[in-house]
Amino acid sequence: MDTLAIRQMILSTPLQEKPVVVPGWSANLIIRELDGKSGSDLVAACTDTDGKVSQEALVAGIVLATLRNADDANKALVFCKDGAPNVYDPAYRDSLMSTGLGRIMQVANASIDLSGLGAASGESAKNDLGATQDGTSLTS
Repeated sequence: MDTLAIRQMILSTPLQEKPVVVPGWSANLIIRELDGKSGSDLVAACTDTDGKVSQEALVAGIVLATLRNADDANKALVFCKDGAPNVYDPAYRDSLMSTGLGRIMQVANASIDLSGLGAASGESAKNDLGATQDGTSLTS
């Protein structure tokens, strides 16, 4: 395969989507992997000047940025800005984080795996994220 064909193949590959079933949430939900820029921006926004990744910011951000309504024709983000179905609204962060941790972590773990953020956020994130209160890993 020539270089141009490889480039076209890479640039035209659609983002992956995966259904997510969360006990207690009876909606038809999917997660969509983040594109490279969105994933990089999210990790940067969650990282302080010492390189430490904020667990709360990453968990909330990944759920806000990837959880979508599978029944919506546009597969709109569940936590989208009004009139912008593909732009998440960070104003929902505190409300989201006040809901059940197990459900949040189920979506966050699946989204991190799908988007490759476990590896992309580096060793600092692994150390900071570690394990949840129930002992499950956030990055594996």
